[in-house]
Amino acid sequence: MGVHFVIIGTVFFAFGTLIAGIGVWALRSGFSISESEPTAISEAATSTEPVEFEGVASDEYTFDAPFSGREAVACTYRVRERKRRGTDRDKEWRTVESGRITHPFVVEDESGRVVVDPTEATAVDTGGRRRNVESVSGGGSLSDATRLRLSALTDTLDDLESIFPTSNRRRYDEGVIEPGEDIHVYGGKTEPTPNQGDIDATVSNAANSQYRITAGGESDAVGRAYQLAVYTLLTGGLFGVFGVGILLIGIGII
Repeated sequence: MGVHFVIIGTVFFAFGTLIAGIGVWALRSGFSISESEPTAISEAATSTEPVEFEGVASDEYTFDAPFSGREAVACTYRVRERKRRGTDRDKEWRTVESGRITHPFVVEDESGRVVVDPTEATAVDTGGRRRNVESVSGGGSLSDATRLRLSALTDTLDDLESIFPTSNRRRYDEGVIEPGEDIHVYGGKTEPTPNQGDIDATVSNAANSQYRITAGGESDAVGRAYQLAVYTLLTGGLFGVFGVGILLIGIGII
């Protein structure tokens, strides 16, 4: 029995440490953003270092968000399924699939315009406004309009089949960054694009950089990073303390 406690305690402690590590990363990210100052897009376009800037999302290169049909430049989604909790009769909503849908899009301010490529961004934050936009009963199907929009996004979705309904109830949550919204970009690398009309540069991931794209301004980016840090540090700490307790019981100290 003691060996079982040691194994369980070690697993919980390792899991807690992993979650807390994410919290430390988010804390460092928030601090780094708060210490930096956004520049004008025209200045960022000629920089040889990772950049930070703010602008407005243009209505170019948009797509239809799969579940709501809203015009979007970036989208995050989560699929939750109603499942039984262990051997209990009670059921709970569990996340079975999540991800993001992104394509290059244009961000502009009074000084210039750049194409932002979010493909390798470490985070694309829609501002915490994810909402339930479609529900399907057990054995049901998604609407024809949703299935058509999903088929148009096949190249972007990692696992299209996992999104479709099963025999259990499902909820589809979605967060969208729409054209006209403020955008904050941190940590991207710019490359001039002299042959693309009024586009000054393309922004993509910089090596060893925290490349983050957030709906809103710098304060929103910092706030969201700190919020994630607090949540993950507390969660990781609880798992870690529980794991240590079980481990100490297993080796006979308590």
